[in-house]
Amino acid sequence: MSVAGLLLGASPSPAPDGAPPPELVTPGTIGFVVTFLVAVAFVFLVRDMVRRVRGIDVRAAREEREAQASDGGSGTEGPHGRPGERGTGRDDADGTGGVPGPRR
Repeated sequence: MSVAGLLLGASPSPAPDGAPPPELVTPGTIGFVVTFLVAVAFVFLVRDMVRRVRGIDVRAAREEREAQASDGGSGTEGPHGRPGERGTGRDDADGTGGVPGPRR
């Protein structure tokens, strides 16, 4: 038998550095199941959070509408009382919007 035949036909031995075989250190089925369950829990938590935040937004909008209705105004009137007009912010005669200028 030749030297090449002995080297090629030899069975693989464990790594010389003492590392364990890969089948013992991979996560395997249990690792996959745990990761999957954590991902599913995360999805449900995010959905619940989104539902609660939307509820807060709806509640705040409803309270704002009720407050505007009790004040008698729509809250979107401009400086001239026309609905939907935001105005320019210039409510006084000199056009500064009530902001004082620099002192002289």
